[in-house]
Amino acid sequence: MSAGSLLQQLRDYEASALAHQPDLDEDAGNRWDGLAFRLQQHELCVDVVLIDEIIPPPRLTPVPGSADWLLGLTNVRGSLVTIIDLRLFLFQERTPISSKSQVLITSADNHHTGLLVDEILGQRHFDIDSASAVDAELWPGISPYLGNVYAQNDVRWGVLDLPQLLHDQRFLDGAA
Repeated sequence: MSAGSLLQQLRDYEASALAHQPDLDEDAGNRWDGLAFRLQQHELCVDVVLIDEIIPPPRLTPVPGSADWLLGLTNVRGSLVTIIDLRLFLFQERTPISSKSQVLITSADNHHTGLLVDEILGQRHFDIDSASAVDAELWPGISPYLGNVYAQNDVRWGVLDLPQLLHDQRFLDGAA
């Protein structure tokens, strides 16, 4: 293939891509999308737009004098990220590392943070109108960090309010 025909083919691809109008989901305006994960016996979600990536537990550099739940620092694609054991922070119980353990990386509010969780359960879609208030008795230890709860297929999904967690004074004092 000549360079001229290859260039024309690339131009055709570009024109096709620009002309493409994706099917718009009629329910998208009434839907909330969350990344689902498990922490102890709790099924939780976090807003998908707040998660930059998911990685296996990385090699860490400890931070002397920090809280036990602040596991250390790691480099993720050139950014220094603080890794938190979310289970230890919320429930005072260390997360057992297994083949299912993952770290949710966020840079929400310019906090480069990784949250170690038990398991990623995939993406979930919820009808916004089905949200309910958090019952603190059903969510001990975590209720201050939940925005609301969705029920779906007999499962109650707590929505982790990531900005609330990241701005909590106890969380911010982890390195002290």
